[in-house]
Amino acid sequence: MCVRLPFTVAELPAQAYVVGGWVRDRLLARERSLVDLDLVVPTGAIALASELAKRHQAGFVVLDREREIARVVWLQATMDVAKQVGASLVEDLGHRDFTMNAMAVPCQSLDAAGNFPVAAVIDPLGGQQDLQEGVVRAIARENLVADPLRVLRGYRQAAQLGFVLEETTRGWLRELAPTLIQVAPERVCMELCYLLALPTVGLQRALADGILAAWLPSSQLLPERFGAVDGAIAQLLALEPALISYFERVLAGSRTVTAITRLAALLRAATLMQPLHFSKVEHRFCLGILRHLPKFWEFLQTEPTPRQRHPLQQATQDTLPAIAALALASGAEMAAVQPWIGRWLHSSQLLPVSGDDLQSALGLRPGPQLGALLTELAIAQAEGQITDRESALTYSRLWLPRQVFGKPT
Repeated sequence: MCVRLPFTVAELPAQAYVVGGWVRDRLLARERSLVDLDLVVPTGAIALASELAKRHQAGFVVLDREREIARVVWLQATMDVAKQVGASLVEDLGHRDFTMNAMAVPCQSLDAAGNFPVAAVIDPLGGQQDLQEGVVRAIARENLVADPLRVLRGYRQAAQLGFVLEETTRGWLRELAPTLIQVAPERVCMELCYLLALPTVGLQRALADGILAAWLPSSQLLPERFGAVDGAIAQLLALEPALISYFERVLAGSRTVTAITRLAALLRAATLMQPLHFSKVEHRFCLGILRHLPKFWEFLQTEPTPRQRHPLQQATQDTLPAIAALALASGAEMAAVQPWIGRWLHSSQLLPVSGDDLQSALGLRPGPQLGALLTELAIAQAEGQITDRESALTYSRLWLPRQVFGKPT
């Protein structure tokens, strides 16, 4: 996808440099749908960002006044402008996390799409070599200490790029993992969700190294179920391609049903999400999966009647495919799960009568009795006892008197 910078390089000072992820991804030929730039300037970072925002009628926010970092936000682009750390650009790059993120390009070398000649890359720490070798290498241990979130970010970026962690770097990350507890929960949650958006192997490596133990104690996790959940989702999608849109649905921010299903597969209890400040929507979804999984599992071992199934089907209208994925990841047979998926896909089948029809034909009023009758009709439809309007009304006329005299059906 072709992107274009929302400004011209002529608007930037001669000593402005683009650094970090944009340079890395361009060297890797990774496509980006949005422009996301990090700029470093010797001085006047906030003033430059403010001026660009005004000129282009873009959003503007100061991220860190003391360190002089500001952000400009366009519809399809974001740019952070920061004052150079230290006396030179090379010193600034030396304060970054990993060599692959410690490269810079003079902004004057960028074309309108943000491309640049390889010869323009300033690479004092061997980032290009590590890119070629597929290695994530920390610049220095103290750089990780300076921002403990970099510990988790190392695993996330390795997973995103399909890279391996250099052994000394991996040792530092494991050693410093306990310091992640010092990081704001929102920042940890964001990195965790980046990992949850990827195949589970990346987070599995981080968990195996104890990286998240400060936030997610290993005794409260189910790594085997987590490791099997991607295969379970793939089985469901192969069975019913109509489920693709379900698992791709966004729950909050950019987090999808797939990501939170993976999280539910990992956790013993949804309460583990609370310290990480997941959204209420995500917490409720995960809770719904874990709360109803035991009953779903029980029903997979038996042959419940439509009447027995109905409460669970009603309670899991939003979560049943995710619950099915966890059941498969726990060892359930697809033959047992498949009928539930089929019923869920056709659960929107309308009753042959509406509440208004019942009020008109039977003289009912809105209230608990009408609600109970509609529920009973849904069960009767699943049992095959009603197929059209007339049979539904006949069933209702027989059912109502028994309720009046307190005789349950």
